Order: sequence, then C-alpha cells, then structure tokens
Amino acid sequence: MEKLYFIADTKRGGDLGNYWHYMLGYFLPVVTFLRKNQDFISSKDLIFDSCNPLTDAILSEYLEEQEIPFSFEKMTNKGMDVPRADWKSISGKIKRQFLKLELSARGENASIFTYHDFRIRGNEILIPRWDRYLDQYENLIETIKLDLEKTISHLKNWGVSTSNSHDIVVIERSKPPEILDSEEGKEARWFPGYGTERRQLGNGEEIHRFLVEKGFKVNRYYPGDESLKSQISVFSNAKLIIGIRGAELLNMIWMAPKSKVIIQESADFKNEPIQIKLAKALGMELIIIPHGGEVSPSINPKEVISHITHE
Repeated sequence: MEKLYFIADTKRGGDLGNYWHYMLGYFLPVVTFLRKNQDFISSKDLIFDSCNPLTDAILSEYLEEQEIPFSFEKMTNKGMDVPRADWKSISGKIKRQFLKLELSARGENASIFTYHDFRIRGNEILIPRWDRYLDQYENLIETIKLDLEKTISHLKNWGVSTSNSHDIVVIERSKPPEILDSEEGKEARWFPGYGTERRQLGNGEEIHRFLVEKGFKVNRYYPGDESLKSQISVFSNAKLIIGIRGAELLNMIWMAPKSKVIIQESADFKNEPIQIKLAKALGMELIIIPHGGEVSPSINPKEVISHITHE
C-alpha cells in the first residue's frame, strides 16, 4: 500500500507540543484534509508526524473512532529557538513589514497564504500553520475561516454530548504528567514548564464555590486531564468560560458565537493575548482581567458575577 506522510511545518515557530499551536497548526488542518479528501486517502497508508505523547493522543483518539488506520513517526524537530531568534531579528521584522504590505495590496493572494496552503510533494503533505495567521495578521482569511468552521462543525457532531452540560466552565490547568519523566517524555518537545508548573488560576475552587452558591451551573474542569471528545462536549455546552491565560483557552473554538470568555492575565506573558484575535475571528465577547504583577493571580468572584449579569 502506498504511504502518505503528514508532515508538520516547523519553520513558522511555535512549539507543536503545545495544545494551542498543535490544534491550529497541525490537528485541525489535518482533520480538514482528511474530511475533504476521503477518496484520496482511502487506499493510502497514513503516517503522521509525531509531536509528543499528549498531542499524539489527541489525533489518535479521533482517527481510531473514525476507523482510519494510521501510525506515527517522528519526522521533524519541534524546537522554538531558531524561529524565535528570527522573530526578534531586524531582518525578521523587516520581512514581516513587507508581508503586511503585500497582504494589504493582494489580500488572500498574498504569498504568506499561498505558502501556508496544503503542499503535496509526491507522497508527502506539508500541513499549513493556521496559528500563524492569527499571530501575524489579526484574523483568518475567509477561505481558511470557512474550512475551519466546517471542520469544527464536523468535530462537534462527532464529540458533543448534552449530558451533564454546564453554563459556566472554570478552567484549571493540569499538573505535569508522569510521562514527562519517562524516556519518551524527555525526548518530546515541550515548552519550559507545563500546566501548574508554569502558572495557574489562583482561586479556581473559590470561584467555583461562589458561583454554585449563587445558583449557577458550574463545571470546574481540567482540560489537560481529559480526552478531546470530553473537551469538545464540555466547551460546546458552555455559555461562559473563565481561566488564566494559556493554551487551554483554545477550547473557545467549540463554543457558540457571542459566548463570553473571561481571561485572567498573567505576568508570565509580556505580549498581547492571542486570544483577542481568536475571539474576534469567532465572534465572541472577551473580557481580560489585568494581572497586577502576579504569575498566578486570583480573580475576585464578585467581578465574575458583574460580567455574567452585564448585558
């Protein structure tokens, strides 16, 4: 059987071992390709680029339930050092300015979008990095947005359950998984620090208890410990999510337009939240609470109530 390789694009920066970059920069484009090319892939032996044990498990879950045969192979490195150095360099900054000028003049025909299209070379498919569109160009071009919307709808049809739904989800970051200490984990690509090791919401339990006492249906939820199907189901049923700035907030993609997202900022970040651009692309209401210099700050529960009741 002919082999077909799905290769990650590591030249765009952003560690694909991170949930945010993995979902927009590999998983969602891969699912889009599979969804649109079912006849093409039916007679192929599908081999996917291995990123790390946690992100590979996300794709495995989907492929197994879709009864799509597959295997993983480490084909590329996922490090950030070179892309980050290029991002900060003078030449990198000049290049981005030229790309923005080209974008304003040529729109969706700009070279950046041509470069990020699915590129098939023999039996290799280079997967586009949709996360970089948001980073560099504020929004998603219409062709990509349409593909993304259809793929999200497809995944929601696969994953959503209405049982045990909650109107409000308080997002908690998970503890570092045990696999980090294994040989497999040590060889994988990760951001420095994982989950609570890096930052967390200072008072998630307090917020949960306060909102429950006020009569709200609230789920204190740890996405990093759950399956993809569970995450899709939980966030699809939510009208409001609350969490500290981090990759877990990518789950807003499963929510309905005009839903609310409350982000507690963290001193761990020096740049503008990328969630602003994703919320804009998805038509959601975003509230950002300043951090006050703390890496893992707390949110005043009464402030949460004020945003819930404000229309």
